[in-house]
Amino acid sequence: MHADSGWHRRFKHDDLFPKENDGLTLLYARVSSRDQVEDLARQTDTLQAHCTEKHWSNLHTIQDIGSGLNTRKPGLRKLISLVLARKVKRLVIMHKDRLLRFANDLLLDLCRSFGVEVLVLRHEEKDAQAQWCESIVEIMTVFCSSLYGKRSHKNRRAAS
Repeated sequence: MHADSGWHRRFKHDDLFPKENDGLTLLYARVSSRDQVEDLARQTDTLQAHCTEKHWSNLHTIQDIGSGLNTRKPGLRKLISLVLARKVKRLVIMHKDRLLRFANDLLLDLCRSFGVEVLVLRHEEKDAQAQWCESIVEIMTVFCSSLYGKRSHKNRRAAS
């Protein structure tokens, strides 16, 4: 914006009407544990094949291994920073819960508010009881893993 002495304001056209986002097509794949790396590879292959079929270019793949409850996964953080920097045109994921177990709708809304097209390849319609059971199992798994990890660290320290 430039101010004139005549109390006029001038704006650049691109500031008022930003051009269409021609950024990245971001592919995000996640599994919960290291013993699922084969599933991670399958997810990635499926996402890439879909994008190739659609003739989308400028593909960038992010893979994460970690719980859907963990918001500190490096890939998820990279995804968010790319969206906030307006470098992403499209986000392609296999399932909604690949982003986060809870609050994935919040993250998807954030993407959409930054002009990111979100494409979920597989929609699973689960009843409420099945969703709650899966969530409880995941929460218990995370807390048990944390507890066992702390015990293991304490035992190693005591042994040395």
